[in-house]
Parts: sequence; C-alpha cells; structure tokens
Amino acid sequence: MTRLDSILRNTIFSFISRGIDVGVTFALAIILARYLGPEGMGEYAYIIAFVAIFVPLIDLGLDHILIREISHRRESDREYVGAALLLKLLIILVLLPIAVISTWLFSDSSVDNWAILFCFIGTLILREIPTVVSYAVFLAYEKMEFRAMATLLFQIVKFSATIIVIILGGNLFAIFAAALIGEFVQGVIALYLVYKKFTRPHFVFDSKLWKYYLLESWPLGIAFAFNSLYFQIDILILKHFRTAEETGLFGVPFRVVTTLFTLLIPMIWVLLPHLTRAAKESIKKLDLDGQGYLKGIAVITAAVSIYLCIEAEDLIIGIFGLEYAKSAIVLMMISPIIIFHAFTYFFDLTLTAVGKQKLIVIGAGSIFIVKFIVDMVYVPIYGVMGAAIGTISSDLAAFAVMFYLTRRYVTSFSFGRIMVKPFCVACCAGLVLWNVRFLPFYITFFIFGASYFFFIWLFRVVSPDQRQVFIDMVSGLKKKFGLTDKESDGGGGI
Repeated sequence: MTRLDSILRNTIFSFISRGIDVGVTFALAIILARYLGPEGMGEYAYIIAFVAIFVPLIDLGLDHILIREISHRRESDREYVGAALLLKLLIILVLLPIAVISTWLFSDSSVDNWAILFCFIGTLILREIPTVVSYAVFLAYEKMEFRAMATLLFQIVKFSATIIVIILGGNLFAIFAAALIGEFVQGVIALYLVYKKFTRPHFVFDSKLWKYYLLESWPLGIAFAFNSLYFQIDILILKHFRTAEETGLFGVPFRVVTTLFTLLIPMIWVLLPHLTRAAKESIKKLDLDGQGYLKGIAVITAAVSIYLCIEAEDLIIGIFGLEYAKSAIVLMMISPIIIFHAFTYFFDLTLTAVGKQKLIVIGAGSIFIVKFIVDMVYVPIYGVMGAAIGTISSDLAAFAVMFYLTRRYVTSFSFGRIMVKPFCVACCAGLVLWNVRFLPFYITFFIFGASYFFFIWLFRVVSPDQRQVFIDMVSGLKKKFGLTDKESDGGGGI
C-alpha cells in the first residue's frame, strides 16, 4: 500500500470511528440536556471538567511517542507497548488515591461525589490505560479500522445503558455508572485486538525505557495538561463564580464546538506517522506534504465554523430546546476556534515529527494563561459571555504562537499563500448561507454544502496534481479491497 493509499484509508476509518463517537456522544448530549435541564447539565459538565484536571497526569503524551517509536522500529513493539501499559498502571496506583481525596476535599459540595468517582474510574483507568495505548498501536500500524470497531461497540453499550438509566429516572450517579460500563467494554476489546492482531505486550520493569518515555513525552504531557485545562477552565470558573444554570448554558454550545473538533482531530492525528517519515527524508519534503494537509484542514474547518456561526440560533433552539436560547450567541462567538485549534494541533504534530515537541509547551502554556486571565477578569462579571471572550482570545493567541514557532524552527509551509483560495471559498459560501438563513437548518445545511463544493471547484482550490493524488489514492483503495482489477499508480506528495 502506498503512502497516499494509507493516508486516505486511515483517514476514512478515523473519520468513521470519530463519526460514531461524535454522533452518539452528541445525541446523548442532546438527550441529557433536555432530561437534566440547564442546571443539571451544568453539574454534569462540572463533573467531567473536574475529572479532566487529573487526566494529563496519567496521559503524559505517551501515545504520541509510542506511535513515533513503533513507526520507526516495529520489531520492538512488544517492549514499547508493554512498557507504556505498565508505566501507566504504576502511575494510576499513585494518582487514584490523590484523585479520590481531592474529590472529597475540593469538589463542589452540591455535586454527587460518587458520580465523580465513577467518572474517575472510567476515564483515568479504563480509558487512559488500555484504550488510549491500544488506539496508539492501531495508528502506528495504520490499521484504524480496529479503532472504528472498538468505538462502535463502546458507543452501543454506553448509549443503551444511558437510555435505560434515563427511562428509569436515574440521577447523575447512574448516568456515570452507565458510562463506566461502556468504558470497560471498550478497554477490554481494544486490548484484545492489540493482543490478537498486532503484538503481545511484554511487561517488564525497564527503567531505561521508562526514562526515555518520560524525557521524550514530558513536553507533550505538559502541553496536554494545558490543553485539557483550556477545555475545562471555563466550566470550573463559571460553576464557582456564577451558577450551575449558567454553566449549563455555556456548556451546551462549548460541547457542540468541542465535539465537532474531536471529530476532526483523528483526521489530523493520522498524519503524524507520515509527517515523521517526511521529516526524516527532508524538511523540503515535509513542507511540500504539509501544504496540502493544511489546505485540506482549512477547507473543512472553515465550512464547519461558518455554518455554526450563521445558523447558531436555529441550531441551539431546534436541537436543545428553547430553554437554551441564550446559548446561541455563545456558539456564534466561539465557532471560529475550530479553525484555529485545528491549525494549532497540526503545528503540534509537525514539531513532534521533527523532535521539537518541547516547543509545544510554549503554545499550550500561552493558550491556558491567556484564557485563565481573561476568564478570571470577565467571567465573574459577564458570565457566559465572559467565558466566550476568553475562549476565542486564547485560541487566537495559541495559533499565533505555534505558527511563529513552526515557521522559525521548522518551515512556514507558505501558509499565507495556500490560505487565499480556501478563504475565498468560505466567504462566498457564507454569503449564500446568509441569504437562505430563514430556512430550517436541516435545509440550509444541504444548500450550504452544495454551494461550498461549487466554490471549491470554481476557485480551483484543488490543483491538478492534488486531484491526481486523490484519484491515485481512491484507485489504491479499490485495489486493496478488491473492487477493481486496475493497478494503483501510487502518487506523489499532496
């Protein structure tokens, strides 16, 4: 399979996997928002935000290093995977008691501590150890169809269990218990697939390898900690300074944006092995490939952001209900962060690919510091609007910092030049959407999509070489799945 076949194949399966994840999660968010109401939804968001503070302490960015090392030396995969699993197990033995004590000492007294504990177990143990490590193995071997399989089974179990809880009139404790069951199923299935299809982890106390993991991953771990806090700080500050209802009103549009962004992350994440190999060949090769990747990211994220911004009110009321009407202005304000965050994440991967992941800490630190300062100033006064201002301000700061660092230490990717056509497409399609915004959102969605593709064609966003690359990728996939007798020609860089 050629590089291009691999990218498309794994992108498709990553998209399917994340599509399942996002689709079911978003459906549950709608159901829970209507079932719990703004105040209950605020408490639900607070529990997730509180637990997320501890996730970086066990994640450590190890999955990125594991992907990179297996991509370089597959013959040592048993040791790499076993060491990663055992290291995380040892960390959780120290971390979980601290997390439990912190729950009883520092969590909001109005929230059920047992619900927080169940969220801890599901997130810190069952997801971050077997599931995250297994998913890193799937990507390192470029076999993301196994992630799609595990994700599908996980979401079926989680959705079914949650619906049963709602039908029975369960509280937050029961809702997180249902999620815990789903996390258990996902972890077991993911680890089983690694064991049967890829490698049998070799569990050894390898202090040298652990030291290497920690030295290589600590910048990513710190960056992930800042990013995790970025996604949760608004909720925590709102709950502390304002009310649970306002927390819910902000949490709903913020969940919409972050859910969509999590759909896009795997599509960018699958580029890491290819960026690593391109960087190993030459910076010129990395620059050439990266230009095509960035253009694709721009086209996708701009479409999503513009649609959310213009259709914010119709989407919020139509999906979540009239009681969340005040959330529409928040969604409108924060929708551009999908674009900025996607670019920032790509720059993170680029720096990781060339071994300069320590620089990522600077970008991640800037996004957290800016958001924390702006939130502390504006949230106590303006509530949800202050949180929205903090969100967009911090993302702009992070994008500017990471673009500067990537341009200075790696390459500029000719960023300004390749963004011209996607920007023109986004503006023209946005004008079309603005003129039909009086129609229901499920109709404007198709009108906007059709006009967006038309303007992509009109402005020749996809060059002849890139069209040929796509044709070669599709041809390679057809050959791989036995859908054609034609030979794949491979293809050049995007």
